[in-house]
Amino acid sequence: MKKSLFIIVCWFITRPVLALTTFLCIDSSDYMRNGDYSPNRIMAVQEACSLLCEALIQRNPENVIGLLTFGGNACSVRETLTEDIDRISASLASIAVGGESHFANGVRIAMLALSHAKNNRSQKQVVIFVGSPVTDSPDKLRQLATALRKHNVGVSIISLGCPSNTSILKEFTEQVRKNAYFYVVPEHGSVIDLLFSTALMGDGPGSGSFGVHTGVSATGGAFNFGTEADDPQLAMAILASLEEEQRRQAAAAANSDNNNQQTTTTTQQADIPITNNQDAAPEDDLELALLLSMEEALRAEQQAAEESNKPTSSDAAP
Repeated sequence: MKKSLFIIVCWFITRPVLALTTFLCIDSSDYMRNGDYSPNRIMAVQEACSLLCEALIQRNPENVIGLLTFGGNACSVRETLTEDIDRISASLASIAVGGESHFANGVRIAMLALSHAKNNRSQKQVVIFVGSPVTDSPDKLRQLATALRKHNVGVSIISLGCPSNTSILKEFTEQVRKNAYFYVVPEHGSVIDLLFSTALMGDGPGSGSFGVHTGVSATGGAFNFGTEADDPQLAMAILASLEEEQRRQAAAAANSDNNNQQTTTTTQQADIPITNNQDAAPEDDLELALLLSMEEALRAEQQAAEESNKPTSSDAAP
C-alpha cells in the first residue's frame, strides 16, 4: 500500500505538463469605459491579462498566447500566437475602446486561430473578458458552444458589471460542458483578485486533465486557492514566494531604519566643530600649562597677603 502511494505521489510530482495554447478575447466596446472597477473596466482587464500572460509563460516556456478584441465595428486580432511577452504587453496597452460588442464572432475567430497552432498536441483554451451585454441569439451561442466542444477547446469567461449576462453565459458554459468555466467579478471588486481564485492560475486548462468544470464565482477573494481545480504545488509555491517577499520587505525596512539612524548620528557628529590637530597641545603640555597657571595663582595670593600684613603710614610711630 505504501509503495503504491509512493509511486502515485512520484508520478504526480514528475508528471509531464502539456503545453497550453491560449487566446485572449477582450471586450473593447464603449461599456469598458465605465469606472465601476478601478480605475476602469478596460484598464482592470489589461492589468489582469498582463499578469495572466506572465504566469502562463513562466509555467511552461512552450506556452503560446494570442490576443484579439471583439469591440468596435468588427473583431480585431491584435496578436497572433506567440511566446513573446513584450509583444503581448504592447498590444494590450494599445487597445482602443469604442463601438459595440461582438461576443460570438470574437470567440469563433479565436477558435479558428487555435486550430492553426503549431503544436497540435497542446491543450487549447479561450479566455474571454466580457464587460457589455451579450446580444447574440441563443441559437448562435448554442452552435458556438457545440463547435468549441467538438474542437476540444476550453473556455474561461470572466464577466464584469453586467448582471444580465450571468444566466446567458452560465448556460453557454454548460453547453460547452467540457472544460468550461464562468466567473463573475463582484461589483467594485478586483479582477486580479478573482483571477487568482480561478482555474487559470492553477490546475485548469493546460495544467492537467480536461473535465467538466462549470459554475459561477461570485466572490473574488485575494489568493483563494480553495477550489478543486487549483494546483496545490502552484499554491504552495505562490504562498512561499509571498512569505519570502514579506521577509525581504521586513529586512529592507529594518536596514532602512538602521541607515537612517546612522545618517542621523553622522549628521550630529558633523555639527560638532572639529579643532585643528596642529593647534591643539599634547596632553603633557596641557598638564604643564595647568600647573604653571596654578603656581602663578598661588604666588599672586601670597603677594596679596604679604601686602595686606605690612603696616600703613597711619600706624607708624610719631
